[in-house]
Amino acid sequence: MTENRQIEIQELTRRKVRALILPLVFFVLGAFALIFFGIWQSSRIQDEKAIDDSQHLVHSLLEEERSFLQALTADYAYWDASAKSLVGTIDEKWAENNVGSYLQEIYTLSGTYVLSNADETVYALEGGRRTETDLLKSQPDLYGMIAKLRRSYRQDGQKDGISDYLAIPDGGGLFIVAAAMIQQDTTSAAQKEIPKNLDKHYILIFTKRLGPVFFKSLSERFSLPVIEISEEPQVRDGSRAILDMGSSFGVQKKWISWYPELEGGALLRLSLQNIALAVFLLIVLLTFLTARTVKLLRFLDRQYQELSESSKKADEYERAISVLVREDFVEEKSVTQALKTIAENTARLLDIDRITIWAFNETERSMESLCRYDQRQNSFLETKHIYENESPQFFETFSKGVEIRIGDSRASEVLKSMNNLFFEPEDTVSVLAQPIFQRGKAIGFVSFANWQKDYPWSPEEAKFIHSNVDIVSLIMNTHARALIEEELRKAKNKAEAANLAKSEFLANMSHELRTPLNAVIGFSDLMMQKIYGDLGSSRYEDYIGDINMSARHLLSLINEILDVAKTEAGRLEIFPEDVDLAYEFSNAIRLLKGRFKDRDFDVDMDLRDEVKIINVDPKCFRQIILNIMTNAIKFSGDDCLVRIIAEKREGFVVLSFSDNGIGIPADQLDEVFTAFHQIENTLNKTTEGTGLGLSITKALVEMHHGSVEIESEPSNGTTIRILLPLLEANSADAA
Repeated sequence: MTENRQIEIQELTRRKVRALILPLVFFVLGAFALIFFGIWQSSRIQDEKAIDDSQHLVHSLLEEERSFLQALTADYAYWDASAKSLVGTIDEKWAENNVGSYLQEIYTLSGTYVLSNADETVYALEGGRRTETDLLKSQPDLYGMIAKLRRSYRQDGQKDGISDYLAIPDGGGLFIVAAAMIQQDTTSAAQKEIPKNLDKHYILIFTKRLGPVFFKSLSERFSLPVIEISEEPQVRDGSRAILDMGSSFGVQKKWISWYPELEGGALLRLSLQNIALAVFLLIVLLTFLTARTVKLLRFLDRQYQELSESSKKADEYERAISVLVREDFVEEKSVTQALKTIAENTARLLDIDRITIWAFNETERSMESLCRYDQRQNSFLETKHIYENESPQFFETFSKGVEIRIGDSRASEVLKSMNNLFFEPEDTVSVLAQPIFQRGKAIGFVSFANWQKDYPWSPEEAKFIHSNVDIVSLIMNTHARALIEEELRKAKNKAEAANLAKSEFLANMSHELRTPLNAVIGFSDLMMQKIYGDLGSSRYEDYIGDINMSARHLLSLINEILDVAKTEAGRLEIFPEDVDLAYEFSNAIRLLKGRFKDRDFDVDMDLRDEVKIINVDPKCFRQIILNIMTNAIKFSGDDCLVRIIAEKREGFVVLSFSDNGIGIPADQLDEVFTAFHQIENTLNKTTEGTGLGLSITKALVEMHHGSVEIESEPSNGTTIRILLPLLEANSADAA
């Protein structure tokens, strides 16, 4: 790249840096402005919510006070004694003691009034003293409230009374007024004397003044600011809480207002302080960034030159790696020749004095050099070996599979014992060793030696070295895998040939083995039955019986072996038809009783779910049940019990065979269906057999697209389940 091009790149970098800083400043300032606006808006919303909450609290407290006064008035009005003493002629003494000064003092009432049915004030008590006040004349706003109460009483017998706020102009104050129709408790009227004045609709009225004393008490109890009463409408200014205390019936209104505690201003002031501090820090940061930018531009000038040189080396390394990757070392070259090519090219490109590729020998616990190239001599050196007893520290480090970097081989504890084997005593050598892995395990390493103390391996050199080591690892792994695959292929071919020869031999021996055995069995049968007369000595009869029994036993063993051969050779075919379960099991039990004449056993059969007919190959099915039941009897004691259950389950016919025999250890359950496997070994064997019964049984069941399950515990018997697909029976008996 020319000098002018380098200057253009530097100038472009400066412009990019300046273009980056200015938007960054605007972005940060805009972010601070947005944050300030959000905080200001949050503080305003917080103040509004505080005012609303305060207004709601005061309004709720006033409504609670109003509801209580209404309930109190209704309670006293709906009282027999009130109907007797306040309607018609007023009982002054009773009124004084019950609705007079005592009641006003307890509940801080300001007035008690009784209105006649003509709305005349017949009783008035204000401030604990009897007065001659005419309530409706002095407070005409109450006419609407009294009229509503009388209408409600006439329509539905209003008992709860009515209440409202009363605003009196010209400093008259603010009151809560509650009124209720004086009535007799009709629930017990039959037992009481009914007053003569019951038809006169008198009204009981209680009033409570909401003055400075009341609001001061309210402020103290609920930590509220001072509440003021105003006769002029109040305007909201963002910091004041206002309640309109007008009456629903009158025209006069009053307003109460107070200043709740607001924290929005404090939040805003604190936020402004923090934002100011952040802006100051931003200015400091920008100053720092400017200074650093100048240094960065100078640094870029230096780095560009170094980067250019590194890029040239990297391109050269990459081209070398591409050449090595494209070349097929495994097919076109031997492993040794491929490794030599890699070592020579790498040493030339990196200008490294010596490269050695080592392979670990697990058996001898040693390292063998597959390739040693010395660039100073431009030749390959003789093969070397390193034994573990010569350098235990190095082998311990190698076993960890980590990179080894040593600046001075003479001063290294790891290479101390090997230094004299490879270098001259006066040499100062820097060594870099990279492990070679196969399936996550170190199988060797590649060492790079430079006759310079503390040689600085650049990142490009380290990357190139890693790539070369990966190629070496690939070559060695591919070679090892090819050898293993070849050995496995040979072993597989031998095993297949042997298995084929065995199967062919057994399949072809069917006629040759069965013919003479049938002759032996047939002739011994004739002799045992004495068809042509007596044999002479009685001993011959014993011999003949032994011949017959041995031949039959040998024939059964050969039949089992031949059945295995047929299944393995794929020559066994099945011909399913409808089979009667009860009939087949009865025949099997009869045959077993003939075979085991010297054994006492019982068979308990339970055919559930109307399982009578199944579709199977009859001959194979007989062999299946005979093999399982024979094993159950052979491996049980004299009190053998075989329980057979047949049932339907999810599209299968399940045949369960359970015995009370010796059982099978858990570690052998997966092997009992393997051909020739026997639970008893040759030293403790007590039962005859080849170990093929269950293997044949499993093969026959699977030919019917079924499966076999087994459960067993030593000394607790064995259960074998045969699962056969539930097919529709073809015979009429199946219906």
